[in-house]
Amino acid sequence: MKKVNDQEMLLATIDVLLSQEIRNEERTILQQARNELDTSAYIPRVLNGLRSELTPLAIGGKLSKHVGEFYMEINNSKFMPKNLGGMISVWSSIFR
Repeated sequence: MKKVNDQEMLLATIDVLLSQEIRNEERTILQQARNELDTSAYIPRVLNGLRSELTPLAIGGKLSKHVGEFYMEINNSKFMPKNLGGMISVWSSIFR
């Protein structure tokens, strides 16, 4: 039950962001994440993908205000993996 609520919440947030004026790079990244969630993808994997795709834009100061706030939220400890397997998946995306 929690997975569905998390998925619905994430989808709703992405939909709101997609309705805002955001950069094309951000829109592409968010649309890809939304498509993955529509196919019931594993939420931590989708979040990890969002983090890895948005981080270079954040470092370069190229995130719009709303996407920047979202980026900060998904990097919050409540969204971070809490087990070794989760950390391995985070690290593995760094070396792709």
